[in-house]
Amino acid sequence: LAGNRESRAQEALRMKDEQLRVLTEQNTALLRSLDKAEEEANLIQTEKIERDEECRKLRDENFELQSKVRAVEAALRKIEQEVTDRDQKIKIMTSQNSELLRLLETEESQTAALDRERGQLRDSLESLKGKYSSLLTTAKTHEELAGRAAREGQL
Repeated sequence: LAGNRESRAQEALRMKDEQLRVLTEQNTALLRSLDKAEEEANLIQTEKIERDEECRKLRDENFELQSKVRAVEAALRKIEQEVTDRDQKIKIMTSQNSELLRLLETEESQTAALDRERGQLRDSLESLKGKYSSLLTTAKTHEELAGRAAREGQL
């Protein structure tokens, strides 16, 4: 009985040792799994930090690009307004130039008419000068004849 007890006690010890060994292996496996899970969590956390940083950079770049787009759009609106203003000025200048051309043509037409009239008046003047010269010559001749006739009549 004492041998039987001792054999049972040894068997119980062996079973306890076996259970302890199995539990130790399970504990070691669980610790390795936990370490691996912690490493994966750290990697995930690191990746999340990197993605958050990338996201922040992209937001900053997006903000800068939106600012540039707004500035370019404002410059474009200004240029479009300048083009519209320039087109309006060109229309006004074209209208004014057309009016000036019409006035110039009218002036040239009036100048040509005045030149023709001046030519006619010159011709008339030359004709009148000739007639006046003839009349003057005739008048002098008549005066001389009258003067002679008066002298002859006095004598």
